[in-house]
Amino acid sequence: MKSVRHDQISEIIKTGTITTQAEIISALRERGFKTNQPNLSRDLAEMGIKKRRTKNGYVYACKPVVTTLRPSFSHGIKSINAAGNIVVIKCETGTAGAVCVSIEKLNLSEIIGTIAGDDTIFAAAVSAESAAKITNALREITGI
Repeated sequence: MKSVRHDQISEIIKTGTITTQAEIISALRERGFKTNQPNLSRDLAEMGIKKRRTKNGYVYACKPVVTTLRPSFSHGIKSINAAGNIVVIKCETGTAGAVCVSIEKLNLSEIIGTIAGDDTIFAAAVSAESAAKITNALREITGI
């Protein structure tokens, strides 16, 4: 039920200009979902949905890809940097394996392989340019 509600929240945000949580709750109720503000707030946090500044004020917006990732994806990451054709991802101790699996599930064609230690992931890219693109994409997805 929670994943279905999350899908509906994403759809609501992607199809309109949503500026308040009350608007999301109202749209969810129209779709047959009963929720309240504290639950919605938790859902939005789990999904990585935040208000973003636009030329017309602040609106709720989904991060690219983040709705398909487990919430643990970004919680363990400390930094993301490129070094040549390698993307180096520093993680909290003990989380690199789980984060690496999440990165692999993104199926980024420019990553040719990954290896995870206890707190560090190396992702080999096809080129230095690809490593820079991957670094920027992962930073955007994680908010780092």
